[in-house]
Amino acid sequence: MARRAGLVILLGCLAGAAAAGEIYRWTDAEGNVHFGDRPPDQDRAQKLDLRTRPGDAAAARRRLEREQRLLRAFEEERRLRARARQQAAEAERRRRRNCEKAREVLREYREATYLYDENPDGSRRILSHEERAEAEREARAQVRHWCGEG
Repeated sequence: MARRAGLVILLGCLAGAAAAGEIYRWTDAEGNVHFGDRPPDQDRAQKLDLRTRPGDAAAARRRLEREQRLLRAFEEERRLRARARQQAAEAERRRRRNCEKAREVLREYREATYLYDENPDGSRRILSHEERAEAEREARAQVRHWCGEG
């Protein structure tokens, strides 16, 4: 919304400046496009003709429609980029959360005196040495997957 208001102000300024004199368009060394009535370098600036000629109403209407389509496209692109940034941030939060959980599980496995499985009746079955080693391998694999380390 603020961008739209800024664009309206810019267009209003350009229209007012067009009525008052000449408008120039130029690109700075960083590739940013600027508009104004006094360019810093006359040789690199392009003079714009913003006057409306009689009989150009249809052309002006087409130009306005084109500009409106372009503004809608820019707004949609901005929304898509914002959504992509939000999704990337959420994916990073999920990865970090899973990394922390995987590290915690591995730490608990390494520090535990023994590991066990719970039977359907609620009793515990202590894992054999080989089963424990496999559980720790799986835990290290989860740490590598989520944290990029092992």
